[in-house]
Amino acid sequence: MAIERLFEPPEPGQPVPVAPGLLWVRLPLPFQLNHINVWLFEELHQYTLVDTGVNLPDVVAIWEKLGQTLFAKKPLGRIVLTHAHPDHVGMAGPLARQYGAPVLMSAGEYFFTRAICAAVPGMNASALADFLASHGLVAEKAEQTNKARGGLFNKLVPEPPLSFLRLQHGDTLTLGGHPWTCHAGHGHSVEHISLVCEPLNLLISGDMLLPSISTNVSVYGTEPDGNPLKAFLESVQRMAKLPDTLTVLPSHGVPLKACTSAVPNCCATTSTA
Repeated sequence: MAIERLFEPPEPGQPVPVAPGLLWVRLPLPFQLNHINVWLFEELHQYTLVDTGVNLPDVVAIWEKLGQTLFAKKPLGRIVLTHAHPDHVGMAGPLARQYGAPVLMSAGEYFFTRAICAAVPGMNASALADFLASHGLVAEKAEQTNKARGGLFNKLVPEPPLSFLRLQHGDTLTLGGHPWTCHAGHGHSVEHISLVCEPLNLLISGDMLLPSISTNVSVYGTEPDGNPLKAFLESVQRMAKLPDTLTVLPSHGVPLKACTSAVPNCCATTSTA
């Protein structure tokens, strides 16, 4: 089945509508993957944000500007996180503190965030270097990795959320006046939550479904004999049972949907960013 990519990507920090009451905001990242998509629901008395970007000056500046514009009219009232990777959780703590907004996420992702931020033994940079060395990475390269990666998570997530409201598979949230069902996925992260709204034919997929690349699936030293690829493939198979009419709003790239047209090249697009 072909994939049809929808919309052109917005300028960084510029909210654009993708559905009634739903805004798409693109934030910069300091990696080769240079952006993340986050989503803002406009509700009666507040906004609800899905994912937050990393805690770095250019992203902070975007949230400050939105605080003077969008959130000056309606405050940020809730923060929903798909998972615990820095580009998704990095600004959750500061925004939650600034607006008094609760953070909603799965328990697995919340405690993963707190453990990494606390650099608990076994989940710190030196443990990563030791784990890589145990798989044949020479000591010099392991040390280079330690220096390059050590403290990176804490740099991007210096202030984790201090509390959370738990999301689990099958839970329903009302976002923008519509029901959204939590769909748990595994393998890319511990307990990733995607959001499905069948009345609107929308899926906020986080990193579980991406338009032009496969998501990262890694073995961690805390579970050295784990099989995250199996967990990821099983999760994707469960997602395949969702309606194929859904428009997918991914964390990277542009919105997409399955294209069932018989017209040749009907799904051609000028942008895969």
